This record gives sequence, structure tokens and C-alpha cells, in this order.
Amino acid sequence: MISLCAEQYDPEYSPILLHPGPGADLVTVPRRVSRTATLDGGCVITDHGVAHADRTLEISIPQISYDLERQIWGLYVTYAWLRVAMFDGAYRAKISRYRYREGQLAITVLIKEKLA
Repeated sequence: MISLCAEQYDPEYSPILLHPGPGADLVTVPRRVSRTATLDGGCVITDHGVAHADRTLEISIPQISYDLERQIWGLYVTYAWLRVAMFDGAYRAKISRYRYREGQLAITVLIKEKLA
């Protein structure tokens, strides 16, 4: 389960509870790694670890109700920054892409930082 809400309390949009479908990606976190070729035919690999700011959530909700879709749309068009809470913490985030088609909603959420 995922909770979306505005950073400041708004009774119309806070909180929205989502039950993502089986295609949701909530755990992919890339490492900050780069590889540079060297003149001797080898390479140098630089690893700066993992950062929450690199996380992208792909959330799909099949058969979403009209009212819930309108609430999420309202958050998307009204607020630049949101609070996202899920199984591993609370985050400051932004919905970067909103796709609604034939009763199915898919949103892309970019994480800025972990709050708790």
C-alpha cells in the first residue's frame, strides 16, 4: 500500500491510499556507478553508492474508480511536491508522468529525498 498526500494538509487530497497492481515497480534503485576506459585497455570504475534521489516509482492501478482517479489528478495538477509513504519510509516526491486510459492509471513518481 502507498499513501500520497500534499506537503501541507489539504482535506480534499490527503491522504490518498493506493493499492498498486502487480506491475508496479517500487524497489528498483540504481547505483551511482560510472566506468571510464583507460589507455592500457582496462578501466576505472567509480562507485558513489545508492541514493534515494535516484529512485523512480512506477505505479499502476488497474480498474481504478473515477473518484480516486480524480483525486490523484487533483494532486498532480495542484501540487508540485508530495509526500509519499510506503513500506520502507516516507519521501518527498513529485509525480512526473500521469497516464490514464480505459480505467487504468499509471503514474511515475520521482523521489527527491527520504523524510523518515
